[in-house]
Amino acid sequence: MSYIGRDIRTGAFRQLDDISSGFDGSDTTHTMQVNSTNVSVGDVNQILLSLGGVIQKPGTDFTVSGSTLTFTTAPAANTSFFAILLGSDNGGTVTPTDGSVTSDKLVGNLVTPGTLDVNGQELILDADADTSITADTDDQIDFKTGGTDRLTIQSTSGNNVVVANGLTLTDGNLIVASGHGLDFSAQSDTGTGETASGSVLNDYEQGTFTANPTTEGTDFTTSSRGGASFYTKIGDWVSLQINHFITTPSGTSSSGNFVLTGMPFVCNAGGNSVVGACSFGRTTMPSGFMISSQIYDNESKVRFLTTVSGSATSQLQAEGLEGMITPFGQVFISYPCD
Repeated sequence: MSYIGRDIRTGAFRQLDDISSGFDGSDTTHTMQVNSTNVSVGDVNQILLSLGGVIQKPGTDFTVSGSTLTFTTAPAANTSFFAILLGSDNGGTVTPTDGSVTSDKLVGNLVTPGTLDVNGQELILDADADTSITADTDDQIDFKTGGTDRLTIQSTSGNNVVVANGLTLTDGNLIVASGHGLDFSAQSDTGTGETASGSVLNDYEQGTFTANPTTEGTDFTTSSRGGASFYTKIGDWVSLQINHFITTPSGTSSSGNFVLTGMPFVCNAGGNSVVGACSFGRTTMPSGFMISSQIYDNESKVRFLTTVSGSATSQLQAEGLEGMITPFGQVFISYPCD
């Protein structure tokens, strides 16, 4: 004959430890345990309990609160005890058998009271199971989309994060710690006859500075001088655009080499000097006159070398600018720096 009535709910049916040794006719409260471990139920109707061979009525003859079992009448000494925790919910909470709950039985957000340990298993994130997070390699996390590893976080020194194919920042900046940079050593050497001395780009900087037109002897008499100038530094190489002027230098006392001081970086050319382009305005130059700018090694000032046809090269002298109406000029020069 088939079963008639409410469907049977399966779960973990467990026998409570025998507590009859604590029966003394006066103590009504006892602790429920299974294999010496405290247990609790969601509803008193989950307990099938017998005293002295007589089934007790849940909620009338006994109640539960957490793991505490309370009898309405204290059992007398030497009364036998037998109780089963039912897996059926009976209007209360189901205690399923270990390892019996599948993902189909879960709904809503999963909240854990403590650490969620997946023990190296794959955490699937999308419907077709090709986007996931795994940690099946010790001390390493792999992020996968479309069935392909895209990002790896590992504990390898100097290589903690590995991106498989491109990285796009939609906002913010890529910040490099002091003393570090972008390492291009993986790129093949395509030059001919050269020896690479480094492949880490560790600095980029751009800004402004003010050039100071002056002399290495007696300075000009002038009401103002200067010039807003610009620089761009990439690694250990800097490029300068220098604008300079002197407001109507007067008198006849200035002397020495005309120079521009105030360069933002010292030249580090390994004992050599670096030549750049330059131009002057409102300055009288003789016919056949050629001029170039130059920075010496270990200096941070610009000198000007002049040559007149048939004459030896010499530095531009300060007195050549005296009496001019606000002479001005530009310099474009790039050089290695510290």
